[in-house]
Amino acid sequence: MPKSRRTRTHKEYAFHLPCEGKNRYDTEKEASDAADFHMLENMNIDLMVYQCAICGYWHMTSRAETNWRDEMPKQ
Repeated sequence: MPKSRRTRTHKEYAFHLPCEGKNRYDTEKEASDAADFHMLENMNIDLMVYQCAICGYWHMTSRAETNWRDEMPKQ
């Protein structure tokens, strides 16, 4: 008796931007004001703002200013 073929169900690939879940601010001032507000709420964090090279909006980060390429694994 021949083997029955099972059909595999594949999940659709969905492309997600790295900044998709982050708050987006139109200007540096808006992002800076939001960062100042969050730092006043929690004095233990230090936030910086940066303009995203992908979407062009401004985001906040708690990470020190680094070049993201330095953090990528070497191939």
